[in-house]
Amino acid sequence: MKSKTVSAHRRNIYNKLGVKEINGMLKELLTHK
Repeated sequence: MKSKTVSAHRRNIYNKLGVKEINGMLKELLTHK
């Protein structure tokens, strides 16, 4: 139970804060390749 809630909470944080950063990193990786 706890592990599931923690992972879900982390996903929410990553979805809110990290989407733009992750997209930028993916774009950089793709462009550098």
